[in-house]
Amino acid sequence: VAYLQKRLKMVPKKTAFCWGHVEDIAAGHIQAMEKGTPGESYILAGPQHTLVEAFEMAQKITGVKPPRFHPGPYTMQFFSAVMGIVGHLKEVPEASSAETLRTLAGKTFLGTDQKARLELDFLPRSLETGLRETLEFELAEQKRLTQATATSQQTPQGIRKGVTNPIALLKSTLKDRNVKPQSEARDLQARIKERDLQARIKEQDRKSKIKSPKVK
Repeated sequence: VAYLQKRLKMVPKKTAFCWGHVEDIAAGHIQAMEKGTPGESYILAGPQHTLVEAFEMAQKITGVKPPRFHPGPYTMQFFSAVMGIVGHLKEVPEASSAETLRTLAGKTFLGTDQKARLELDFLPRSLETGLRETLEFELAEQKRLTQATATSQQTPQGIRKGVTNPIALLKSTLKDRNVKPQSEARDLQARIKERDLQARIKEQDRKSKIKSPKVK
């Protein structure tokens, strides 16, 4: 999401993962239960790519340019040390925390799924295919949220015109809702009067129940 919103500042140079799609991994578990040999273990992993390669694919799909700053492991470790100090002074975003930067400092999280491919017929989709599905969903979701935000920012006519008088604002709001303002205002005033009357009655009842002190 940060990448699509152009808020991503850097992409570590040597960090790499096995990019497995969640549906493929779930299918792999079923294949292991159905075809796997009891006692054996299998690595369910997707294709191996660096973060830089992944974002290059993302650019081809979305047209959004990824960050061109690709710090190496030592630079990332330095950033981690600095953010460790900053983190003691104030709260920092999770993506900028010392732990996150240290984890991404040129580390690789790689494994081979060759055994699963041979014995389980495990066949994960390519990173580009999985990224396309994920990014297209995120783009559609961002568009929906943007439209919802724009709709929620539409205000009643009274506010748009700078009306600060409460009665005028009430009438303007009711007008926007296609409600007769005079009848609604009268009902509101009646409810307020009834509430005040009930409060006075309760206060009188409370006072009447208080016993006068005995005089010796």
